[in-house]
Amino acid sequence: MIIKLKEKNLIDILELTNRVKDDFSDFFITKNRERKFINNIETIKYVLKKFECFGIYDKDLSGIAFVYHDKGFRYYIKFLSFYNSTANKLIQHILWHNDKELFIKIKKENKILKYLNSFSEIGSRGKEILLKSN
Repeated sequence: MIIKLKEKNLIDILELTNRVKDDFSDFFITKNRERKFINNIETIKYVLKKFECFGIYDKDLSGIAFVYHDKGFRYYIKFLSFYNSTANKLIQHILWHNDKELFIKIKKENKILKYLNSFSEIGSRGKEILLKSN
């Protein structure tokens, strides 16, 4: 079940970020030109307050995704989950319920790329690629 996450889900989100290894270091926001990884209470509270967050619950929280927008003109989807299929479900949910042009910046070797059929590659720099929603 996909639900909108609120501050009451803070502990579940913290537990998820501690259990799921962010192999590609893609689950972060940029604040004051500094990367803030979303793995502590302070940053999670900031994300929950500032952005619309969604999660998938089976028995426990198994994935989280949100649309991140700060000072730039682009809206980025950020996600973290146990399984690529879970991340894909969250991304599709966001796409269905959003009318903005959405982007994902992700490492080229990330295995979830094969699931992101609703996005097109528009740029590449070093180890990362930039995808835009179709």
